[in-house]
Amino acid sequence: MAMLYQLGAVQFALRPVNITETTHKVGHDFAAKDIIGAPKPREAMGESDETVKLTAKLFPHRLGGLGDLASLKAMARAGDPQILMRGDYVSLGWFVIDSVEEKASYLDAHGVGRVIECDISLTRSPSAASASSMFSVLMSLFG
Repeated sequence: MAMLYQLGAVQFALRPVNITETTHKVGHDFAAKDIIGAPKPREAMGESDETVKLTAKLFPHRLGGLGDLASLKAMARAGDPQILMRGDYVSLGWFVIDSVEEKASYLDAHGVGRVIECDISLTRSPSAASASSMFSVLMSLFG
């Protein structure tokens, strides 16, 4: 099955966790300077944060994916940078997970959603993960 994206040890494919939408934002920061009687000139301050938002959908009763969702939450809690790779094997760089937001609908008798939508918000990290966090990612691939 074709990979759509990979974030750290979590691979997104058509199933069980399907990326349905992405947003990628890059830009530049400017400082506005007040002057009298004219528009504010802008002074370039440098690159702004590069952010990526991945929107995913999973159907745990049919295709699974709750384990991947738990892994994403654990990576977010750990705060370590994760490598983000697109499905054509282009590395987009190292990103930290700012948040994992899930919305469950059509709950079963145990409170588990039959449809779970998930937004994963990422910000580019200026550095790669530490050796120990990369080792834990590698171990999770084999465990």
